[in-house]
Amino acid sequence: MSLFDPTVDWVIQCIAHQSDRNVFKEVYEMYSNNKKHAAFLKAIIRYFPSEIVSVAVGVLAKSIKNDFEGRIDD
Repeated sequence: MSLFDPTVDWVIQCIAHQSDRNVFKEVYEMYSNNKKHAAFLKAIIRYFPSEIVSVAVGVLAKSIKNDFEGRIDD
C-alpha cells in the first residue's frame, strides 16, 4: 500500500483544493463505504481545508479508533 501513498495524496489534494463541505462529505462517504486504508484517511485529513476538518474532527477521531484499532499493517 505504501507504493500508492503518493498517488492517493495527489488525487485527494486535487479533489480537496478549494473544495467545500459537500465535497468533503462525498469523499468521506466513499472512504467509509469501502475497505479502510490509513493512506486515504490520512490524505483526507491532510489536504482538506482545516475549517472543514475541524468541524468533522469528532467523526474522524471515531473513524480512526474504530477502523484501525489493533491493526499494525497500515
